[in-house]
Amino acid sequence: MAPRKTMTANKLGLQNALATHPRWQVTGLSGVPELVRSIHTGLSNEVYLVRWGERHMVVRLAQQRAALGLNREIEVECLRNAGQEGIAPAVLYQDSEPDILVTEYIDGRHWNAEQAGQVEKIERLVRLLK
Repeated sequence: MAPRKTMTANKLGLQNALATHPRWQVTGLSGVPELVRSIHTGLSNEVYLVRWGERHMVVRLAQQRAALGLNREIEVECLRNAGQEGIAPAVLYQDSEPDILVTEYIDGRHWNAEQAGQVEKIERLVRLLK
């Protein structure tokens, strides 16, 4: 197993990702995006909430984990399609090398296991996906 990145390496990776902001598909904003907080660090991603002007976005720094069988290209294609249909955050920027993904931030909450099993929620999700 690869050693965990140090906090310095994580900050450097985030700084490099934020430096790509001129290529993000965002208009009308000045200045630069700033870190609000870390959202998640897991086996395959480091995820951060950033603010650029009045907008919030999510920056994901993916780690290459071939052993997990992840296909980032297909994942981004699915995210773009879902975003265009209004059922996922819009993809604002993607770069395969060094594997940066920037999406809109949608404020909300995840369903817990009990909520995900409720018939009315499942029916709502099916209608949305149709």
